[in-house]
Amino acid sequence: MDLTGENICDVGSRVFTIIEKDPDEKIIYSFGSGIFIGYGIPKELFHLAEDLQEMNDIQNEFPIIKLDSGEIVYGGCECFWGEEEMMIDTIKKFNYSILYVTSKDLRQILSEDITCQ
Repeated sequence: MDLTGENICDVGSRVFTIIEKDPDEKIIYSFGSGIFIGYGIPKELFHLAEDLQEMNDIQNEFPIIKLDSGEIVYGGCECFWGEEEMMIDTIKKFNYSILYVTSKDLRQILSEDITCQ
Protein backbone atom coordinates (compact mmCIF):
# COMPACT_ATOMS: atom_id res chain seq x y z
CA MET A 1 0.00 0.00 0.00
CA ASP A 2 1.55 3.29 -1.08
CA LEU A 3 0.19 6.17 0.92
CA THR A 4 3.42 8.14 0.99
CA GLY A 5 2.73 10.35 -2.02
CA GLU A 6 1.02 13.67 -1.61
CA ASN A 7 -1.81 14.54 -3.91
CA ILE A 8 -2.15 18.02 -5.29
CA CYS A 9 -5.45 19.32 -3.97
CA ASP A 10 -7.18 22.64 -4.41
CA VAL A 11 -7.27 25.03 -1.49
CA GLY A 12 -10.49 24.28 0.39
CA SER A 13 -10.36 20.53 -0.36
CA ARG A 14 -11.05 17.92 2.30
CA VAL A 15 -7.86 16.02 3.04
CA PHE A 16 -6.69 13.17 5.27
CA THR A 17 -3.30 13.11 7.03
CA ILE A 18 -0.92 10.24 7.65
CA ILE A 19 1.98 10.54 10.07
CA GLU A 20 3.29 7.02 9.66
CA LYS A 21 2.21 3.50 8.81
CA ASP A 22 3.13 0.29 10.59
CA PRO A 23 2.78 -2.52 8.03
CA ASP A 24 3.47 -5.23 10.62
CA GLU A 25 0.61 -4.11 12.86
CA LYS A 26 -1.48 -2.78 9.94
CA ILE A 27 -1.92 0.58 11.68
CA ILE A 28 -1.98 4.07 10.19
CA TYR A 29 -1.05 6.90 12.57
CA SER A 30 -2.98 10.03 11.63
CA PHE A 31 -3.84 13.55 12.75
CA GLY A 32 -7.21 12.96 11.09
CA SER A 33 -9.09 14.88 8.42
CA GLY A 34 -9.31 18.56 7.69
CA ILE A 35 -9.20 21.28 5.07
CA PHE A 36 -6.18 22.24 2.95
CA ILE A 37 -6.05 26.00 3.50
CA GLY A 38 -2.92 27.04 1.59
CA TYR A 39 0.82 27.27 2.15
CA GLY A 40 2.94 28.77 4.91
CA ILE A 41 6.16 28.59 6.89
CA PRO A 42 5.82 26.34 9.97
CA LYS A 43 7.43 28.73 12.49
CA GLU A 44 6.00 26.80 15.43
CA LEU A 45 8.22 23.86 14.39
CA PHE A 46 11.55 25.76 14.41
CA HIS A 47 12.38 24.57 17.93
CA LEU A 48 12.25 20.96 16.66
CA ALA A 49 15.03 21.50 14.09
CA GLU A 50 18.12 19.53 15.06
CA ASP A 51 20.61 21.59 13.05
CA LEU A 52 20.97 24.67 10.87
CA GLN A 53 20.27 22.77 7.65
CA GLU A 54 17.04 21.39 9.04
CA MET A 55 16.11 24.89 10.27
CA ASN A 56 16.72 26.21 6.75
CA ASP A 57 14.62 23.41 5.24
CA ILE A 58 11.55 24.22 7.35
CA GLN A 59 11.69 27.90 6.37
CA ASN A 60 10.17 26.85 3.05
CA GLU A 61 6.43 27.00 2.57
CA PHE A 62 4.52 23.81 3.30
CA PRO A 63 0.86 22.88 2.82
CA ILE A 64 -1.23 24.02 5.78
CA ILE A 65 -4.00 21.71 6.92
CA LYS A 66 -6.62 22.88 9.39
CA LEU A 67 -7.83 19.71 11.07
CA ASP A 68 -11.44 19.15 12.06
CA SER A 69 -10.19 19.45 15.66
CA GLY A 70 -9.05 23.02 14.91
CA GLU A 71 -5.35 22.16 15.09
CA ILE A 72 -3.01 23.26 12.30
CA VAL A 73 -0.49 20.78 10.85
CA TYR A 74 1.92 21.02 7.95
CA GLY A 75 2.01 18.55 5.08
CA GLY A 76 5.43 17.49 3.92
CA CYS A 77 7.20 18.07 7.22
CA GLU A 78 4.73 16.66 9.76
CA CYS A 79 2.59 14.35 7.67
CA PHE A 80 1.70 12.98 4.30
CA TRP A 81 -1.67 14.14 3.03
CA GLY A 82 -4.06 13.69 0.20
CA GLU A 83 -7.67 13.85 -0.90
CA GLU A 84 -9.73 12.49 2.00
CA GLU A 85 -11.98 10.00 0.24
CA MET A 86 -9.15 8.45 -1.81
CA MET A 87 -6.85 8.10 1.22
CA ILE A 88 -9.51 6.52 3.45
CA ASP A 89 -10.68 4.18 0.67
CA THR A 90 -7.09 2.99 0.21
CA ILE A 91 -6.64 2.43 3.95
CA LYS A 92 -9.87 0.38 4.08
CA LYS A 93 -8.90 -1.60 0.98
CA PHE A 94 -5.76 -2.84 2.73
CA ASN A 95 -7.55 -3.44 6.06
CA TYR A 96 -5.47 -1.02 8.10
CA SER A 97 -6.71 0.45 11.38
CA ILE A 98 -6.35 4.16 12.05
CA LEU A 99 -4.85 5.44 15.31
CA TYR A 100 -5.42 9.17 15.80
CA VAL A 101 -2.72 11.36 17.37
CA THR A 102 -2.90 15.07 18.22
CA SER A 103 -0.25 17.39 16.82
CA LYS A 104 0.34 18.73 20.35
CA ASP A 105 1.17 15.24 21.64
CA LEU A 106 3.45 14.46 18.68
CA ARG A 107 5.31 17.78 18.93
CA GLN A 108 5.80 17.23 22.68
CA ILE A 109 7.26 13.75 22.07
CA LEU A 110 9.59 15.08 19.35
CA SER A 111 10.68 17.97 21.55
CA GLU A 112 11.54 15.58 24.40
CA ASP A 113 13.44 13.25 22.05
CA ILE A 114 15.58 16.13 20.73
CA THR A 115 16.28 17.46 24.24
CA CYS A 116 17.51 14.03 25.37
CA GLN A 117 20.05 13.58 22.57
